[in-house]
Order: sequence, then C-alpha cells, then structure tokens
Amino acid sequence: YHFVEIEGLKVAVVIDRSDGGACPSVTNAIEMVAEELGVDKIVYRDTEGDWDFWSTNDGFRPLGEKGHTTKDMDRALELAEERYLAKDLFNT
Repeated sequence: YHFVEIEGLKVAVVIDRSDGGACPSVTNAIEMVAEELGVDKIVYRDTEGDWDFWSTNDGFRPLGEKGHTTKDMDRALELAEERYLAKDLFNT
C-alpha cells in the first residue's frame, strides 16, 4: 500500500495480495484495513486485479468504465477523483 493526496484528501492505495488462505481479502476486511491505515477512503485492487473505491461514507463504489472493470491503477485514481473525490461534488 501507499498513500496519495487527491483533492486535499489522504487516500490509501492498496493492492490485495490475498491468496485465499488464512488472511482475509481487502474486500472482506476493508473496514479493518482502513482503521489500521488511518484513512476513510481507499482505492484498491482486488484479488482479481480490478480496481474499486471504498469510503466510510459511501461504501464500495466501482471504478469501471463502459461496463468493464478498470485494471490500470493510474486510471483508477483518475476515476476515483472524478467520481467520488472532486471538490465540486460536495458544493452542489
């Protein structure tokens, strides 16, 4: 994982490396992951390689386009900013 700042907000970027063993996936333990990292917004790649967004306020949100999942981290961050983190969304 690492952190990025988007629109002045601290966002964790997490890649799930769960192998289906003893450790829960990021998807299944997202609230615990957020608490451990000290964030309330996460852009993450799940075990299938698809990027999604999660926040304490909105829960899980897709980062796909035109009915397809997003496999590219940079594009996922752009979509998260456009859809869920842009400041004008909060001022409308």
